[in-house]
Amino acid sequence: MNKKILVGLLACAGIIGLLVYLPKSRTRIYGTVRDAYTWAPLKNVFVEESPDGKVTYTNAKGYYILYVSPGLHTVQHSKIGYQTYGFNIELKAGEGIGGDITLFPI
Repeated sequence: MNKKILVGLLACAGIIGLLVYLPKSRTRIYGTVRDAYTWAPLKNVFVEESPDGKVTYTNAKGYYILYVSPGLHTVQHSKIGYQTYGFNIELKAGEGIGGDITLFPI
């Protein structure tokens, strides 16, 4: 078999394999974390989700996103110098929940 054809077939098989493993829906939790008094976005806020164990930090604009499995989730937002804030949410496949979270300085 020609090497170019073999490489092309392997590349196509790899792409098809990736498509099979891509999630059918992207269930997500996202938002912007802000200072409760100044409304300024807070960067480097630690965001932790359970039971999937997903974690991230907010970016310079205070934004974060977590891709999670469908079901019940607990999300905690914490930063040194601020009170921790958390909530529980139940999501179906493909749903997303987002919004502004405010943290109060200690």
